[in-house]
Amino acid sequence: VETFDLHKRCTMLLTYWTSGDTRNRGADMVEFTQTYRAAGVEIPKGEAPDHLPVVLEFAATVDPAAGRRLLAKYRVPIGVVARALAEQKSPYAPVVAAVDATLPSLASVDDVSRLMVSGPPAESVGLQPFQLTVPPRRVQEVL
Repeated sequence: VETFDLHKRCTMLLTYWTSGDTRNRGADMVEFTQTYRAAGVEIPKGEAPDHLPVVLEFAATVDPAAGRRLLAKYRVPIGVVARALAEQKSPYAPVVAAVDATLPSLASVDDVSRLMVSGPPAESVGLQPFQLTVPPRRVQEVL
């Protein structure tokens, strides 16, 4: 909990890095669910489909090719988690670094640095302050 839940930079939820806590994240998680179902399995109860250990277990035991495609697609978020754990000197750092090392090379190492600095996307819909489009009626005082 201390490492993975209290430090968002170390979250194992891969779509958090690509979609943040936005409404788009649900659509991204559907891709994981559909991939698992196409391989004939369901997501373990109580787990998010984009949780890195779930994806790794799927890739190792169910469908290595489909699992590798998911891991490769989320290569940059895995790199972010690996670097964040290394910076914290976490005992989990070598494990995620080993996963990171098995994935295709990044086109740009700057992608990981940029995502670490900027963080995940933020919700931008529905957060504007309320504005009236019609002027309010004024109550006339009765004398």
